[in-house]
Amino acid sequence: FDYNGSALVNETIILDQIPAATLHNGSRLLFLDDGTLLMTTGDIGNSNNAQNMSSLMGKTLRLNADGSIPMDNPDPTSYIYTYGNRNAQGLCKSPNGTIYTSEHGQNHSDEVNIIVPNKNYGWPEVEGPCNTTIEQDYCNSNEVIEPIFAWTNYCIAPNGLEYYDHPAIPE
Repeated sequence: FDYNGSALVNETIILDQIPAATLHNGSRLLFLDDGTLLMTTGDIGNSNNAQNMSSLMGKTLRLNADGSIPMDNPDPTSYIYTYGNRNAQGLCKSPNGTIYTSEHGQNHSDEVNIIVPNKNYGWPEVEGPCNTTIEQDYCNSNEVIEPIFAWTNYCIAPNGLEYYDHPAIPE
């Protein structure tokens, strides 16, 4: 849509037919400084979607504002920017350009991640950090990006994320 000062006008669909479910839809949006749009998608309750590179589910997608695929995406024929995500429901950028997501774990290990293009975040083989023998083997073999923070003993279900750096609350 365009905003004309009082209403939304000129609806344009830029990406359509993204599957949805009653849970794990993800879907946070963030425009980057280069004009591209990041969009998180959940695995819609099918954990196999996250590692399946023919599915847009369980991913961070990057697209141009007109819906086309950016030529400098990891694969210039695909919207997929990151994969192996379960259900990212927070997305923000810091003043230095670092992109963060918050993501739901299954029963524990909700995460905060730094987004790195073309990287695997491990789901469903890894939940939270690579801290079991099986997870460590998978992480080493697949160059998994571990979260910078995880709530490992419980689920807090973070559904948003903001970067705050104002001096009013310096902590």
